Amino acid sequence: MNQFCPEDLSESTREQVCLFIRKSWFVILPTFILVALLVLAFWMIIFLLIYFVPVIFQTSLKNFIVIFGSIYFLILAFYLLVSWVNYYFDIGIVTSKRLMDIDQRSIFHRTISELPLVRIQDVKVDVKGFWASYLHFGDVFIETAGEAPNFQFNYVPHPYRVADQILKLYSEAKKKEAGDLGQVASSSE
Repeated sequence: MNQFCPEDLSESTREQVCLFIRKSWFVILPTFILVALLVLAFWMIIFLLIYFVPVIFQTSLKNFIVIFGSIYFLILAFYLLVSWVNYYFDIGIVTSKRLMDIDQRSIFHRTISELPLVRIQDVKVDVKGFWASYLHFGDVFIETAGEAPNFQFNYVPHPYRVADQILKLYSEAKKKEAGDLGQVASSSE
């Protein structure tokens, strides 16, 4: 059993999940802050209206404010839901045999790409800025052989560890492929 692969993905393929990559929490934080500020702004306006123009809440304008507030909070909740779905379901999976990138583009649109580990050419890490360095997140770029598209995992926590594990799994996959080819050559003779 591989020390980097604790879980079985499938008994039939003998493939194991080695890494489950999700973006750093710092990516979704600005969305939560924005929604919190917009909720706070709404309640500040309501309290200012109550304080300076209390007559508004004694007229039929009160119904308009309630309807407007309900629509406003529904829009904020929908925005938060879409942002959370895009964040949560945008993942990368590295198994003992392949690399998968699941990009959640919108609430009903996702793109899934996969690549055998043996087709990896190079793995690079890019950590830009103070916050990325301080909070230990960055981008992992995986260059592929041939016409296969390159993979990119953005805002990954601990990108150097991720790159190191991908390279170790790549070398193990190459050794296993060379061993399998050697067995096939010796059995055909």
